This record gives sequence, structure tokens and C-alpha cells, in this order.
Amino acid sequence: LRGDIWTVPAEKGYPVNLTRSSGYAERSPNWSPDGKWICYFSDQTGEYELWKRPADGSGEGTQLTKNGGCFRWSPVWSPDGTRIASQSSRSQQPVAMRQTLSDGTGPDELLMEGPGNFTMTPSSWSGDARFIAYTTRGSNVSVLPLFGDRRPFPFAATPFTEGSAVFSPDGRWIAYVSNEGGQADVYVQPFPGP
Repeated sequence: LRGDIWTVPAEKGYPVNLTRSSGYAERSPNWSPDGKWICYFSDQTGEYELWKRPADGSGEGTQLTKNGGCFRWSPVWSPDGTRIASQSSRSQQPVAMRQTLSDGTGPDELLMEGPGNFTMTPSSWSGDARFIAYTTRGSNVSVLPLFGDRRPFPFAATPFTEGSAVFSPDGRWIAYVSNEGGQADVYVQPFPGP
């Protein structure tokens, strides 16, 4: 198998193979906020695209992106389940963070770009979907506003390795993992906004 998407019940029941494919690579599954859908990346069209399918195993997959020619990773749903942010890169091209409508109506929207050796891995949306926390190549946490001039700003830029940032539901705090104490510990700081 090149990579199927499975769900496993937390208590009773059986694992379910959602994609059941032997010729395609399916990776990076992520649950929708309401638990009804799973988005993932698949190369079944010959290009690495974003798909979604019902989390209960019923129905077929729906292809959400169709612009191919790039490698994608880290899909993260918006709190209302209408958008999915992810990172993409293409040979000799800038790295990009994009958002895709989760109903598949419309093209990707470019949120920001960086040089080819840069990364901007999205990890969490704020509860009001106005900000996205992401990790940069130096493994520091930054935040991208999705309004105004969309100028990103560092949140936890230190000499230490940080990542996996998550907004609190009310958007007032960000938790993240850092090796500041010599091991991977969770830190929480107030989110001041831009």
C-alpha cells in the first residue's frame, strides 16, 4: 500500500479504511471541526491534490484542488469548516500558504509566499478565523492575519525550536511546543494581536 486513510474508534468499533486504494499515495488526513469529513492529499489524478471524503466511510472522495504540479502538506480546517489552509511548494518556485474552499467551489487563494528554502507550515486558525498560526523554517511560531495587508508577525521567535501552535477557542492564548527547557514542553502565552 502506498498510503491509505484509516479511522480508528476511540472506544468501541472497528478500524475503517476510507480510501481502499493500492495505486495511490494518500497522506496528511485531518478531521473537519464537526467530525463529518476528513481532508487529505492524494496523487490519484497524477498530481498531488487536496481531497475530502465523509469520515464515516460512506460516499466517495471529492477533489478540492486542481492546480497540480506542486507538493502539498499540513492541511488545517478553519473553525467553521468552510476553508482549509495548507502549504505548497513547486520546483524552483516560492513556497506558498494557500486556502481552499472546502466545498470545492473555486481555486486556491494565495495567502503568502516565501523563498524556496522557506517553510510556513500552518498549524491552527483562531476561533474567529481572522488569524493563522504557522511554523517557519527556523522552527519559530508566527501569525498571519487574514485581513488588512496580511502582514505576518512573529509570535514566539526565540533561539529555541518551537512549533505545533494552537489558538485557544476564545483566541486570547496560543499554546505551542518549545525545547527552551532542554526538552519538548508546552508553553502558553497571551495572544496580543498584530
